[in-house]
Amino acid sequence: MIRQWKRWESGQAPNEFYQPIIAAVFGTVTHALFPAPARRDGEKEILAASGMETLEIVSRLNRSDVDGATLDALRITTDRLCSEYPFMPSGQLIIEGRQWLRRVVELHTKSLTLAQHREVLALSG
Repeated sequence: MIRQWKRWESGQAPNEFYQPIIAAVFGTVTHALFPAPARRDGEKEILAASGMETLEIVSRLNRSDVDGATLDALRITTDRLCSEYPFMPSGQLIIEGRQWLRRVVELHTKSLTLAQHREVLALSG
């Protein structure tokens, strides 16, 4: 058990037998400490919902007018970022999150309808 604990402290996940035991020590479930690998593919979700890739979304965000498809793709991206914190390394997630937040905040300078403005405020939150 101590060997597995030391292994965990050094950055390696303990084997599957010891993971529930370690989680029980902290009074939690196994996947709270040792999350399962990510099952979502954000690029495919965005492409399926909006028909656009990330590069096209960013180029549309740089335009002076924002359409519904752009906001839909932005909603999916925000949802993906909000749900990947157990799977993605925190350093990578904060960098990507801040980049998207900057892009969303830039939308406030664009010509938006009241509903779009409300949506942009909600997404930036």
